[in-house]
Amino acid sequence: SQNFGYSGTDRDPASLSYLAKPYDDLWILAIDASKYEEYGPEGDVAAGRIKEATFAWLLQKLAEAKAANATVFAMMHHNLVEHYTNQSVLDPGYVIDDWQAKVHALMDAGLKIIFTGHYHANDITTYTHGDKSITDIQTGSLVTAPMPYRLITMKNKKLDVETRHVTSLPVAMPGGVSFTQYSGQFLSGHLDNYFYQFLQNAFGAAEPLASFAAPIYRNAIMAHFAGDEAMPSADREQINTLAGMVPQLADIATILWTDLGVKDNTVTVRFV
Repeated sequence: SQNFGYSGTDRDPASLSYLAKPYDDLWILAIDASKYEEYGPEGDVAAGRIKEATFAWLLQKLAEAKAANATVFAMMHHNLVEHYTNQSVLDPGYVIDDWQAKVHALMDAGLKIIFTGHYHANDITTYTHGDKSITDIQTGSLVTAPMPYRLITMKNKKLDVETRHVTSLPVAMPGGVSFTQYSGQFLSGHLDNYFYQFLQNAFGAAEPLASFAAPIYRNAIMAHFAGDEAMPSADREQINTLAGMVPQLADIATILWTDLGVKDNTVTVRFV
């Protein structure tokens, strides 16, 4: 493990979490929230939590950083905060368990920036409680359209965030389409089937309703994956029609389209 970043780090004895100090005044806190003890024959467990022993260790490291006048950036696979309203209820398993209590304590301890993933969405959300705030910079996946990656420049107590995308591969795509077209079509088809099954199983939607609503949800979640959501009029009309059928389903689709107030792709994040 020393060849992959653990050499010279401060390790948490209760998990794979660690603290690295690339500079005296900039420390990196890697948080392990996986539920390895629940893995079994059926596969891995997607949901995350921070063990109490690990959480105590994290707070101790943040206190040490404060005493050393060092800035701490954290990183964790799972989301620390919700990236759309009621995400932990509507699509559980992506935001850590008991997230509000955990994030309040981390904010009180001085953490202001965390980098996350897991949901394959390119979304940045700032969560505020009292006079403190924390920004969760979630980056999308290179296996999920639109294949984003970020370049982040740190200067003057701020992070300049720039998003770029993988737009081509040195191989021919099926049907002669571009890589961008192929990846978008692949994800769209997968999501249509996913939401068709989800609407039937979770809401008992009959076939006609599931077929009508699945593409509405697909467009909404693909917009969330890409970041900087802006609902086109055609999607608004479809959601209005859905509202006449099942208002609850229309409300959820609207939530997926509604960004929580921070630009997702190109933005400056301050951490003073």
